[in-house]
Amino acid sequence: MIAMRELLVRPAKEAGMKVPTDLHHFDPNEYPHWYVFCQMQIGRRIPTMSEHWNNAKIIAGIPDNKIEAVTCEGLMALGFQ
Repeated sequence: MIAMRELLVRPAKEAGMKVPTDLHHFDPNEYPHWYVFCQMQIGRRIPTMSEHWNNAKIIAGIPDNKIEAVTCEGLMALGFQ
């Protein structure tokens, strides 16, 4: 299980997400992909060591104009594990 945002920084950046300097105090509107990634990934069990890396790529690939309206079901349809 990933319990700290710090562990998500590298996968997020390598996937092309913009990551805030302060991982805990930031404007979700300025970093919507990072916000969604953290909300969906923190506290979940990790069946494989590549899961959060793959999930980062899926979230990073969502267009800016659609990220704020994405749902859990929508992410799962895209392959989010």
